[in-house]
Amino acid sequence: MSLKQILPILAGFLFLVACSGNNDRPIKESVSAFMNDNESIIAFGSLNYNQILNKAEYKKIDKLGSLIEERLSDALNPESPIYFAMEGPFDRNGNPKSTYVFLDVQNKDTLEDRLASSGLFIEEAGEMKYSVNDDLSVGIKGNLAIVVIKNEDYDGKLALEAAFNKTKGEISGGKMDELLSKNNDIALNANLENLYGTSNTSLSKLSKPKQKELTEMVKDSYLHATLNFEKGKMVFKTENLFSAALQKRMFFKDDANASVLSNLGKGKARIGIAASIDMKKAESFIDDFAADFKEKMINSDTKSALAVMLLGDGPLNKVFSGIAGLVLVGEPQMMGFVPELNFTVGIGKEGKPLFELWAASKSGGRFIYKITDKNLIGSSPNAGAGMSSLVIPSCGKDFGKKGISGFINFEGLDVESFYLPGAYKSIYVVKNITFKVDNKGSELVINSTNPNQNILKQIIDLNTQDLKDMMGNMAI
Repeated sequence: MSLKQILPILAGFLFLVACSGNNDRPIKESVSAFMNDNESIIAFGSLNYNQILNKAEYKKIDKLGSLIEERLSDALNPESPIYFAMEGPFDRNGNPKSTYVFLDVQNKDTLEDRLASSGLFIEEAGEMKYSVNDDLSVGIKGNLAIVVIKNEDYDGKLALEAAFNKTKGEISGGKMDELLSKNNDIALNANLENLYGTSNTSLSKLSKPKQKELTEMVKDSYLHATLNFEKGKMVFKTENLFSAALQKRMFFKDDANASVLSNLGKGKARIGIAASIDMKKAESFIDDFAADFKEKMINSDTKSALAVMLLGDGPLNKVFSGIAGLVLVGEPQMMGFVPELNFTVGIGKEGKPLFELWAASKSGGRFIYKITDKNLIGSSPNAGAGMSSLVIPSCGKDFGKKGISGFINFEGLDVESFYLPGAYKSIYVVKNITFKVDNKGSELVINSTNPNQNILKQIIDLNTQDLKDMMGNMAI
């Protein structure tokens, strides 16, 4: 079952829940116990539905607000998020082998009535009430409800019983419990140790010493990702909670002077992306753990492959300096807009001849190239016409200063004149987008046009009519 199929089912499940009372065991402890010593758990997290609904000011949404309030009033513990855990490996479509959702619901009789009234057949096995519907199974036992989704044929009753049994053991402790305790609108945590242990990728073809090194690096290592809706902005962050060995292999560099800007031509920048990478460390990492990728990249062009072969060991470090950037300049228009670009790629100590060979093969094309000892500088013919310098918007204050950085600036544009379809209307409330990545993690911020109102509320207001139409077509 794909994510697109899962989300509507879970949303419908939440609407059906009605309950009251207190949990015998805090749901966070149940989830922690479920994951304890489970080497198949590759990702886990939480969704704070009540916090998100309040930020959206859902009670003010015509029709839908009253329905949500009716269905969720005293239904779930508002202090408890919805938790989830995924088992690996991922399939080719990016779906986990199994997904588990944990809900703090506390009146199983009322919940059973709700599920039965929705057309689900309720069965009983000891203390557990459950329903199995294709690849989705729902179980209620005591004060806990669990949803199981598997991308294979399976016995739903047995899967639910096994899941409930795992929630009774000892909690995980350590980083897992720390991550479960964090308060965010949405949180997703990847367990790199288990992700590697369950993967079916080319990493399994590494030599025994390299597999051992990689195993040690990812031990007790996590990637912590959060999404929060705030006043005037939406913030997506990742935090690298890596082992010392893995952190040492990270290859992004800070550049406080944003040196890439000096080679990005002129014009008023609307979009920009830049990179600052320690090529020696990056190539070492690729050689150790992604040699096949490097080989395919080099051999994609015969002439370049022959030239690189002459450079000997560490060719990427010799060809590229690790500094690169691109900006789109000018003012987009509805009809006939052709992006004007400025870009640069830093040249390594022995890379100039290779870049000259490449530029010669592109002569007569759309871009104009200039090659110095340290940089390839390119631009489209009219980039920055009428301008004497490069103008970076205020949202791009960190542009070029991090390992990867960038921005998209909508300020001053009449975005509504583009008449985007309904699915893309939310872009109307976006002022700009910024992102940056370094060795500690990453941050992507979507700033809205109204800094004093939660961005989720702004999106809801923009789509109110569509929500009304949706409710009008629902059989409630």
